[in-house]
Amino acid sequence: MSEEQPIGDTGTTKDMPAVGPRPADQPANRGRSLVGFYIALGVVAALVGLGAWMYAPLRLRYAIYRVEHPPAGSPLSSEQVADYTKWFSECGDSACHGNNQALAAVVAMPINPAEPPFSPGTFGYKYVILACKVQPERFFTALDQQPESQVVKVLHELDYGCRIKASITRGAFVSLGGIPFYSTGISRQRAAFLVERFKAHSISQDPDVRRVAEAALDFTCRRFAKKLAEAEKAKPEAPSP
Repeated sequence: MSEEQPIGDTGTTKDMPAVGPRPADQPANRGRSLVGFYIALGVVAALVGLGAWMYAPLRLRYAIYRVEHPPAGSPLSSEQVADYTKWFSECGDSACHGNNQALAAVVAMPINPAEPPFSPGTFGYKYVILACKVQPERFFTALDQQPESQVVKVLHELDYGCRIKASITRGAFVSLGGIPFYSTGISRQRAAFLVERFKAHSISQDPDVRRVAEAALDFTCRRFAKKLAEAEKAKPEAPSP
């Protein structure tokens, strides 16, 4: 009779019944299962924490992208206007908390507020509030990095924004008259016009309007000093007595 070989690693032969795991092995198996469970739980918690930590910066990055890349089409639908305004405001809020990239996106806004369906001052009031919150000096430092056409656009929006806010404070619309709203550049007449506007706003009853207007006046005089000098030279001489 040939010697029977054990089956697998159970130590049994084909004529012997298999022996189940010894009782001493069962606690070890349960321990390994618990370790695996806690490791998986830790991984899930880490992923949730990472997602929560990354949500705010990723959302801000997306908001900046949406402000820098406005929706296509002319005129825009009311839904597109509302969506763009929402992301503009979100960038403004981040700028108020010290984010310079968000501030740069806001002052570089490619939308032209003078085109339908927008109306003059659509973003002007937001600009006035933003300039107060981020400090006017910081706002105009960011604006100074923009090309001339963008600077003119923002200054005109600030002019309208100052009028809107002053009107709210006064309880009546502040009318200053004016010249055509936007242009591709700035002439000496337009530079002088903006200076006169911000001089008028600088004596407003609204303290926020005065604060922004004074900073805007100083900025305009510095940024367009050459144009203002030309405007001054072009003034007709007063008749001799």
